[in-house]
Amino acid sequence: IHSENNFYKDELTGRFDELLNISRRYVYEEDYEYFRSVFEEELPSLDSFAERTFRAEDTIGMMHFYSSIITRVILPEGERLLFFVKNEDEREITKIRYDSLTKEHNITKSMMYALGDSYYAMYYYNYEFDNIQLLRAPEEMKSMANEFKSYDDFFNQYVHKMVHPNDRELVMKNISKEAIKDIVKDGRISTYCEYMRLFGNEYRWVRLDIQITAYHDDEVEEIVFAIRDIHDEREKELRYNTALRKALSEAKSASEAKSSFLSNMSHDMRTPMNAILGMTDVALRHIDNKDRVHSSLNKIKMSGRHLLNLINEVLDMTYIESGKVVLRKDPVDLPELFHEIVIMIQNRIKSKNLHFKAEAINVKHETVLSDRVRLAQILTNILTNAVKYTSEGSVVLQLKYTK
Repeated sequence: IHSENNFYKDELTGRFDELLNISRRYVYEEDYEYFRSVFEEELPSLDSFAERTFRAEDTIGMMHFYSSIITRVILPEGERLLFFVKNEDEREITKIRYDSLTKEHNITKSMMYALGDSYYAMYYYNYEFDNIQLLRAPEEMKSMANEFKSYDDFFNQYVHKMVHPNDRELVMKNISKEAIKDIVKDGRISTYCEYMRLFGNEYRWVRLDIQITAYHDDEVEEIVFAIRDIHDEREKELRYNTALRKALSEAKSASEAKSSFLSNMSHDMRTPMNAILGMTDVALRHIDNKDRVHSSLNKIKMSGRHLLNLINEVLDMTYIESGKVVLRKDPVDLPELFHEIVIMIQNRIKSKNLHFKAEAINVKHETVLSDRVRLAQILTNILTNAVKYTSEGSVVLQLKYTK
């Protein structure tokens, strides 16, 4: 038996079963039958051999990898089996390292393919060699990378040819070596920027992710640039923001319309309310005069009807929120309407000792199609303002037909 750096003595003589007994003490139990089977393998010729790899402990209990080889030889005393045992620690460790590196490579490769589904372009840059490597890239970028090897050359061409003019300054600011160095100084290892990139004849939104993969003492050594198309999600976001701004604008307009509407209505309601209160006082002062009370009640009824129409509009929230005026077309009796309006403001006219006169000139039709409430509001506001801003003299309400 020839042995090298293993659990056998340099020379061992004796019976075959003694060899197996020694081996059994040191070879791992789960490897022993495999180790033993080398002696049972049939060798078809003198130059053939059989080999087994197994684990065993040395004389101090340390595990090692061994290979055993058996072959036939012809000696003067006849045919014999030659048995070699060799230490294979270095080879097995190398194999384990290789398998580990292969596994890591496969994992990295799988990750790259997975990332490739999200990122249409990935570039690796090494500061030491000032070299750009394309991990994944569109065809137009491959020729550009072959032409320009340095960092500055590559990205200057990229920005000039691919980035929208409005975004070039932003991109150059983010990918400059000074900006990337500042990232590390700030305690970060990544950043990003979004910009418009040319695809064929159109520009689309993309996102550039910058990941620092190696650095030492605040000095950047390696960077990975990954770019993905975000045009659809950016357009969706822009549509959402536009819709949100529109909704906010509409809500603001509705709020302003409410405030304006209620302000105007509160002014319009005061006139019929003052008329109602004034006629009520007249009726109370002349409670025994049936004709005066009857006349006052009729005037209160007319003013109350006008006030009710105004209140109904206040309660119409759809009208208030839209801020729009919807005009009706109903038959309106002009003499009756003018009479109601005069009744509502006559107390204010009397309180200022003003003369009032209402007249109609060339009116051919006393009944017209109009929005009664709106027409009453207009005439009431005109008369109210006329009375308010006239200190003495007369107020004239004139209805005149003109072609």
